[in-house]
Amino acid sequence: MPPKPKILKRSSTIAKTEIPSKKATPEKVAQKKNNGKENSTARNLQSSLEGDMENMAFEDETVSITQSAIENFFMQGKSASDRMNTAKPRRGRRAVNGDEESDDEDVDKMITEFTKCDLPGLRDYITGIKDERYEKLLESLENDEFSKWKLYLATGFNILLHGVGSKREILDKLEKELKEYTYMRIDARKEGVNIKALLNSINENMRLNRSQKRGESTANWAMSIRKQLAGQQIILMIDNIESPDWRNDQEALCELLENKDTVKLIATVDHIYSTFIWNSRQLSTLSFVHITVNTFKIPLDELLTGESRLLGLDARSNQSTHTLSSLDAFWKSLAVNSQKLFRLFFQKYFETKKPVKFWDLFNAAKDDFIASTDAALRTQLVEFKDHRVLRWTRGDDGNDQLSGMVELKLITEFLESKNMPLDEKKDE
Repeated sequence: MPPKPKILKRSSTIAKTEIPSKKATPEKVAQKKNNGKENSTARNLQSSLEGDMENMAFEDETVSITQSAIENFFMQGKSASDRMNTAKPRRGRRAVNGDEESDDEDVDKMITEFTKCDLPGLRDYITGIKDERYEKLLESLENDEFSKWKLYLATGFNILLHGVGSKREILDKLEKELKEYTYMRIDARKEGVNIKALLNSINENMRLNRSQKRGESTANWAMSIRKQLAGQQIILMIDNIESPDWRNDQEALCELLENKDTVKLIATVDHIYSTFIWNSRQLSTLSFVHITVNTFKIPLDELLTGESRLLGLDARSNQSTHTLSSLDAFWKSLAVNSQKLFRLFFQKYFETKKPVKFWDLFNAAKDDFIASTDAALRTQLVEFKDHRVLRWTRGDDGNDQLSGMVELKLITEFLESKNMPLDEKKDE
């Protein structure tokens, strides 16, 4: 039989072989001692390094640097655990004892006292600031630039205004320039004002009789409205088009602006990266002409009509949400019929000291030629509700009813300043 092939195999024991002894000389003995010391030192150093390497977990420096940079940017230099530990404990059932709840109430009181702001004083201070450069800018825009902007619109382009500062007064001036045309002014900062509200307003004001069908997408509704507007023209002036309520419906806006001869757009943006809400195809459809207008104007009206907790306008943290200044800012944003409806509602509300039924208010508004349909009245009342002027509830009979959220003294003083006082006979 042929011999079996050998197998390379690691042996567990080392074969002991006898090494013939050699005679040692004095030089060899000294050299052997030195070599033994060096070998022992090297073995100790190698064993310590191996132990350190076993205990040490390797981590790429680039990953740690990137993580720290991201953490500093998004968490303001604090880790997630630190930010979670600073959160206040929940009240009610989850509270451990009454001391924690009382501490939370003390903190809330302290924050409330700290965040009190003199709104009339703030408004008087900001309006009292006279900026000659801003006035010259408005004058130059009105004399030199508005005619160019109208030419851009006529040639099929849309206008996007961006820059530092409020651009509300620029739109006010431009609104006077477009008084000979059919236009619509939209303040996208207001809660509840979105692309659907815009399409509904176009449908009602242009008398298209094309409401949104059940289950129909907003983009298809916008496309059908655009087709029914054939032969007509409307200019949309949208302030702060990058607001959260408009970011997800840009496709419907592009469908509405597909025909550049029918619907034209003048929009303003505030955020530096606002154009990221559109993709390349949408930007091609919108055909924006980017115009930089740095007004450096403090956005007073935007602040007063917002929900700033620092200014005491947050309804969740402050009950008295309105002052004469905030009502004045809200009043300026209303149309003439909405201003009349404002007075009519509080006239009926303070007359009975009870919630006003929707259909009673509609009949009164119809008699005063304020609203011709219940849909138009609801649109105006939604704006009142969004600015916390009234509260919309449902009565025991299932009908809608409206309750005022502003005190009688404040309403009386405000309407008297507008030369639209409440009827004293009905208030008694």
